[in-house]
Amino acid sequence: MGMGSNAALAEGTAATVNIDSSAKLIEAIKNQEDGQTWVLQAGTYNVGDDCLEVEANINNVATGFVFPIFVDDLTIRGEGEVTITSDYDPNTGAWNLQNLITVKGQGVTIENVNLKGNPNTFYDGQCNKVIELIDGAKDFTLKDVELLPIDDADGKQNSGSIYVNVADAGNTVLENVTMYSWISARTVTAGTVTAKNVVQDFTDNTYAGYSADGVYG
Repeated sequence: MGMGSNAALAEGTAATVNIDSSAKLIEAIKNQEDGQTWVLQAGTYNVGDDCLEVEANINNVATGFVFPIFVDDLTIRGEGEVTITSDYDPNTGAWNLQNLITVKGQGVTIENVNLKGNPNTFYDGQCNKVIELIDGAKDFTLKDVELLPIDDADGKQNSGSIYVNVADAGNTVLENVTMYSWISARTVTAGTVTAKNVVQDFTDNTYAGYSADGVYG
């Protein structure tokens, strides 16, 4: 799968993809390959609904993902103040369209960016899941990241959750992460999910005080 000028300089060398516009990020998502490093320059990147037709084939769903990652050893790194988001409102509770980023690949790293979930009218305008690991995803790293909050009609805020929805998480690490929701790893039975300096701010949060069979507080 070629990426023109963004292709590796030599066979066996992973490509570095330099990104400075939403259009280039969308192109990278559509043409992702194992082992790439995407370097995003400072700015806000809105993927909208441009990747819904990408053949991601995640968890037996072929298409319909806002930002799918289905390759291995992909690194997404921000240079300066970077925000990745989507203004697409799916207005549905369908699992795949609840997510901003859906990860199937192994060894994926996202670092030094802000992530702001897409609004979903089905959830009063808020994002349910900013990131979901599913379908064999493992060895995931999220580092130096803020999951930005979205306000609902009553001024309550929620960033959307991180959902580690796999049995084997491998060595999954969340480090220097600020978020306004919870982390779920209830399906994990092997590997580790390590949280280092993770801040979960439930001030004026939509789900503050919510509980379900003692799982959330």
